Amino acid sequence: TLFFFSFFFFLMIRRPPRSTLFPSPTLFRSTSHYATVTGNTVYLNGTHGIHVYNSNHCNVSNNVVLENSQTTDDTSDNIRIDNNADYNLIQDNTVRQGAEANQPKYGLYIANANCDSNRVVGNDLYDSGKTANLLDSGTSSVIRDNHGYATENSGTATLLSGQTTLVVAHGLDDTQIGRAHV
Repeated sequence: TLFFFSFFFFLMIRRPPRSTLFPSPTLFRSTSHYATVTGNTVYLNGTHGIHVYNSNHCNVSNNVVLENSQTTDDTSDNIRIDNNADYNLIQDNTVRQGAEANQPKYGLYIANANCDSNRVVGNDLYDSGKTANLLDSGTSSVIRDNHGYATENSGTATLLSGQTTLVVAHGLDDTQIGRAHV
């Protein structure tokens, strides 16, 4: 028997300004499967905004995630996928680093190679992390159509007779995606 569980969160979570009462809340950090995190405004948390941790087949969509990592600058992430989190969909979120003194390291970070087959599609990641808008250390991730992280482009190049290599300026954020086989 196969069971599917869905959880719907409609919360606004934030750390009160100038307070140490709740320094590190995170909207979603647990071992959950088939969970849905949607329609939230997640901001000013001490560490990560949304942390998909050891969770599979989750849907994180239509959230506004901004100005997290308030405990320490350039350390935590607005959205983090971590520790065997597989087959998750991160879609249609708006993510910003904000103007606070402490800012998130990455807007969206797939943290390790044991995170398999996650899809990051249609997010607005423009200016979402201090170090980078997105970093993918996962395996077989699908990343496309994200504002602020170029994965699609087109152009032409000419390979001359006898030439065995060709460098093409592609303007993409990930050089692995920019490889072409002729």
